[in-house]
Amino acid sequence: SLAAPGLDSWLRSRQNDAMRIALASEMALLPLQANRSGMGITLDNAAKLSNSELQVDFIEPVEVLANGYCLGGKVKLQQNNKAINYDVMAPFCEVKRSAQP
Repeated sequence: SLAAPGLDSWLRSRQNDAMRIALASEMALLPLQANRSGMGITLDNAAKLSNSELQVDFIEPVEVLANGYCLGGKVKLQQNNKAINYDVMAPFCEVKRSAQP
């Protein structure tokens, strides 16, 4: 009974990390996809993501030019009844936790 609260917190932390990594992986593939297709990509809703388990709201659309250059964007990831904002950074669509709530 003493370990259960700590274990629950640890598991929740691992789940949050897994969701963040899944989001980062999804965003990191966008420049390659745009470059290979020769067409720009604009993500503005979660239905366009290949990982349907990610609960993402797009605060600012994530845009990638046809040459693979990421213009960036802002997303809100729902994690365990908590929303965390992330910036998608140019030029590689790197995901970083937003400094602003």
